[in-house]
Amino acid sequence: RSRGDSQFDLRSLRSLRMDQGKTVLVKQTSGKTDREIRILLGQFGLRPIEALLAKKVILVEGPSDVALVRSLFRVWFGMEPDRLDVLVIPCGGKVPLVELGRLLRDLGVGFLSVLDYDAGLKDNAPYFDPLPAGASGPLVEAIDQLISVMHLPNGRKPKAVKSLESMKNELDVGPPQSGVYAGSVLDAAVRAAGRLSASQVSQVSSAVVARKPSRWIDLLWDAGVWLWSDDPEALLTASGASRSVVEGVLRARGQVSPNSPVGSLTSIQLFEKLHGLAHEPSILEEVVVAVLAQPAIGTNQFSKLRQKLAAIIER
Repeated sequence: RSRGDSQFDLRSLRSLRMDQGKTVLVKQTSGKTDREIRILLGQFGLRPIEALLAKKVILVEGPSDVALVRSLFRVWFGMEPDRLDVLVIPCGGKVPLVELGRLLRDLGVGFLSVLDYDAGLKDNAPYFDPLPAGASGPLVEAIDQLISVMHLPNGRKPKAVKSLESMKNELDVGPPQSGVYAGSVLDAAVRAAGRLSASQVSQVSSAVVARKPSRWIDLLWDAGVWLWSDDPEALLTASGASRSVVEGVLRARGQVSPNSPVGSLTSIQLFEKLHGLAHEPSILEEVVVAVLAQPAIGTNQFSKLRQKLAAIIER
């Protein structure tokens, strides 16, 4: 760590942002010490001074997302994001991504969380398969008996008790609703950003559940979030025309067995091959170039993202 990087206490930073035409102070909410903040940033390969001076820090889930974003920058802007003062940080999953985003917000760092569509919905899997009539009563009684004899340290409910209570609730009122926005990773990211009103959050929720990206893109951008309407690899292979283009590039680069007939790869197989190109960025870039060069294929979300990133870079 450089001397200049450690001469100030990160907790003393005070950042400002525009909110409905007014300048407001962003309050730090993490409660972490200067040392804890630096350690957490270091776990993601970030130095405080790099994050503070960057035009934007783009947070992605994993290596394949890094490769895709870097490929998009090379295709759209002719150079690596680093040369444009944009950092791309793999976070190792959705939950760590939200945690890092919350910390960057406290520090006043401009960041963009890039998430796949599955982050927008909470999939509440039921505890029980469909039960025959009358089977729930004895199970509820058994759960009550278990809870009654469980140890509660300092009067607090351990996770096991909370899980049993959730099981009992499911037996009483039915399985949980799946595919809901509330409680999702996206919901956590939006709330951590603290930039959308309750009405705007409701609009985002409705748009995500209806899977209408045109209704959520601008709202989420204001919250520092980009949500794909699917996995980006799936979007690149969404149509027959795009699958043909992708397969052609992969065959030319030796990524497909020459013994397999042309056109035989399914969309799932192509998705998996693209997802595995994290360590073959040149091939992934070739795929991106080939697909985005054909406007009729339907890459509206990519075009929209390019416009928004260009506005950041040109500042």
